[in-house]
Amino acid sequence: MAKRHLAELDFETEAIEDLPNYPPVPLGVAIRGAWHQGPVPFLGGHATNNNCQQGGSSRESWLGLWRSDATIAMHHGKFDQCVAHEHFGLALPAA
Repeated sequence: MAKRHLAELDFETEAIEDLPNYPPVPLGVAIRGAWHQGPVPFLGGHATNNNCQQGGSSRESWLGLWRSDATIAMHHGKFDQCVAHEHFGLALPAA
């Protein structure tokens, strides 16, 4: 059996509110894992330490992760999946 890579991610967002303002807009996301080569992409809405912007390269990083066979670890998985689905248009993982 092939070894699956582990990918870790964590979103930082605007304040969490109830519907219809849920999920909140992402300000940043750190993605780390062996599936990705190069610097850890950090989507930025912050004043410093951003190395990609929402859209283009960050969306490609997400698509690469979602399409990979990596095991995805998240501290608050349902929240992060919802943010990725609503703001990046990515399908939710199969249950």
